[in-house]
Amino acid sequence: MRSFHHLQVLHDEEVEARIGCLIPHIENWLNGTLPLPRKEDMRPIGVVIADAKIDIPLRPIRDMIYKGVAEFTLLRTYNDTFTPQNFSKAVYTVLGVDGSGIIGHIKVTLGKSIWIDRSAPISAGLILLISKPAEIIVGRDSSEEQTISRTSVGFAR
Repeated sequence: MRSFHHLQVLHDEEVEARIGCLIPHIENWLNGTLPLPRKEDMRPIGVVIADAKIDIPLRPIRDMIYKGVAEFTLLRTYNDTFTPQNFSKAVYTVLGVDGSGIIGHIKVTLGKSIWIDRSAPISAGLILLISKPAEIIVGRDSSEEQTISRTSVGFAR
């Protein structure tokens, strides 16, 4: 796998635009899957659990971010908090922004992907797809893609 530094933006205009086009088609599903909590339920998130029920609706987006297999989950932030403890060394892709949209010290927009190496602050109002893949493809330039495609071995899904 390529090496990354903490809070590295995996800039890819094409992927960001394609995610922006897909979100309206799954927005109702996202809001139903991650409903807003009641006031008494609002507490910081420390650990999130991967859930297989989100596999099919997110498949087109996940295919733009990584190849092969990965552990992944969705996270909606209701308060300013920190990235989940069990999802460090992961790609955080923004699927929704309602508010300031900050990860670490970086302002994020819909479709942005950021590598998180260790715990980082995240603002309230984000919907994030968190992926811990074997091979990340978002943010790769075309010359790097050609080199990798000649040398990589496929993974079963």
